[in-house]
Amino acid sequence: MVKRLNDLVVKVGEYTNSKGEKKTQYHNVGAELQGDDGSTYLLIDRYFNPAGVPDFNGKGSARIAVWKFPPREQSNGASTPEPTPSRSAPSRGNDIPPEDIPF
Repeated sequence: MVKRLNDLVVKVGEYTNSKGEKKTQYHNVGAELQGDDGSTYLLIDRYFNPAGVPDFNGKGSARIAVWKFPPREQSNGASTPEPTPSRSAPSRGNDIPPEDIPF
């Protein structure tokens, strides 16, 4: 059985919440999985276009940062394949609420 080890996310924007706090908006782009044989691999969403990720540092880098973090758990203990967006953050499909990113 394949096991989901981590979700993969990229930073896609910033916003100010209702309390005036600057927040970062992340988007889930895939997952790190472990196969039956113990090998690990990345499963990237087919529609994800890395060229569309903004260059936040303004240095014109050809690379983007992808963070990984443990998948969110549902109340029954099963992994949530698609995190639910926060009500305080602008919705972009399967964005991960900034409050749920552990860094």
